[in-house]
Amino acid sequence: MSLSVCCLGIYSIQNPDNITRSLFRMLVVFTVISFIYDLIYLLFIHDSSAIDAEFGEMQTGVRMFAYFFCWISLGFRPVVILVLWKDSLDFRKIVRHKQDSMGSGANGDTM
Repeated sequence: MSLSVCCLGIYSIQNPDNITRSLFRMLVVFTVISFIYDLIYLLFIHDSSAIDAEFGEMQTGVRMFAYFFCWISLGFRPVVILVLWKDSLDFRKIVRHKQDSMGSGANGDTM
């Protein structure tokens, strides 16, 4: 789910002409849902002891590395949610500014 949110976020940043304000707000809601799902997974569903019993100690280092970065990602995600929410409030102004800067750069007016 988090990968889908990242892909949609990159698409909306690269192609703001194809995204409306309501769709961008849906991205923010989807990010919040992804955050809640990942939090529930890490706190309640993830069971390291069962995985250790299944695979043995062979892959412990790799799994601990991935688990550590999941927690780091979970720590930064509230900041990303706040930034996206703030951008959703100013979406029209941001898109208009990007269109103005792209339009003047294409005509050569900036130099």
